[in-house]
Amino acid sequence: MNDSRETIFAMSSGAGRAGIAIYRMSGPRVKEITRALCNGLPDPRRASLRGLCDPESGQLIDRGLVIWNPSPNSYTGEDVTEFHTHGGLAVGASLTNVLSRFTGCRPAEAGEFSRRAFENGRLDLAEVEGIADLVEAETEFQRRQAVRQMGGAQSQLYESWRTRLLHALALVEAGIDFPEEDDLASEDFTGPVRKDISQLVEEISMHLDDQHRGERLRDGVQVVIAGPPNAGKSTLLNALARRDAAIISKVAGTTRDIIRVDLDLGGYPVTLVDTAGLRDARDEVEQEGVRRAISAIEQADIVLYLDDAPGPDGGPTGKTTDAPAQLLIRSKYDEISNVPPVGISIQAGSECLDLSVHRDWNIDTLESWLQDRAASLCGTGGSVGITRARHRHALQSTRESLGNFLDIGAQPAEISAENLRRAAFDLGRITGRVDVEDLLDIVFSQLCIGK
Repeated sequence: MNDSRETIFAMSSGAGRAGIAIYRMSGPRVKEITRALCNGLPDPRRASLRGLCDPESGQLIDRGLVIWNPSPNSYTGEDVTEFHTHGGLAVGASLTNVLSRFTGCRPAEAGEFSRRAFENGRLDLAEVEGIADLVEAETEFQRRQAVRQMGGAQSQLYESWRTRLLHALALVEAGIDFPEEDDLASEDFTGPVRKDISQLVEEISMHLDDQHRGERLRDGVQVVIAGPPNAGKSTLLNALARRDAAIISKVAGTTRDIIRVDLDLGGYPVTLVDTAGLRDARDEVEQEGVRRAISAIEQADIVLYLDDAPGPDGGPTGKTTDAPAQLLIRSKYDEISNVPPVGISIQAGSECLDLSVHRDWNIDTLESWLQDRAASLCGTGGSVGITRARHRHALQSTRESLGNFLDIGAQPAEISAENLRRAAFDLGRITGRVDVEDLLDIVFSQLCIGK
């Protein structure tokens, strides 16, 4: 990121032609530049219709709404102005050219507005990540989760834990720093501190034991369609996607690479994964396809195992996986019966389903089953959950340090304090309440220009 003393600007609305385009500007010269373009400064925090003119030529660029937000009560904590102009490309090019001519005023980098908001105490890192997730949200439950995180639900929980840690650390360090004080020496802080830390470890452990629901909701449930060649895997993918996403052929081995299709299934993000047919491959290309198929199955949240051949009991056949959910499917059921099949059944302890894509038999049943399993794996985004791997790693490190504090019996007070200090540091990394310069570029680069 560049020097925050510069004034930055960017288009904050979508690129391309539109009825309205929004340009955002933040920094020390905002007031001066706004006055120059508008021939006067609008009233603070009120939308004013103004003509925007090139200060050098006096030529009118456009007429639009101008909103000036003085610091510190703005998104970034600095002076911020928004120009709401017509969305033509030429208007944007002209406004960008004029703003760039001001000394110390330059186009913003990705996420730079939010980084300034963080640096000025307007947002913490978890809230910034919530904004990024909200921009990327494609389903209703993803939106709900991102809104909660952006609103500080995660931050409030983690900061409450960190406050308790710091309180415990203060008590331990008081005994170290002031051993000669009679009023401190007479107090035994060990019992209350250990009791509170034990309770905190329990709360963090329960929070970690969430089956990765928040991460699945953010990233999408991986549904792998597997089975032998010509079992109808690609046909089923196209039926669920409602478009021809995969090539269909009677030639065995047509699908040789992974094909992914993203779906919004009742508000849950689902990624369908079509794979190569599982068999003893005949050439190197197909062998690689089978290897990738097996890898996808191992990483799947849900496996749909298709086979058009009945097992010994007449039901679907399949292979057991370690995925959280699996459904054995006998495809092409219309080739062995003219009677529509029943819904989900249990055979040999496995959930099974007969279906026919061509006759639309049990496709709705399969979609309902997938939605129910996605709901179970993701939740609804209505509770405070872990949404990113870095959060989980920080919480695990916090719990480990607290475990060290509790496990070592008669440890020196200095060691106890160090374990609590490490725990507080790791917990603070989630919200950025500690020195996390190494994380900043990674976090803010995920945001788009103008955010």
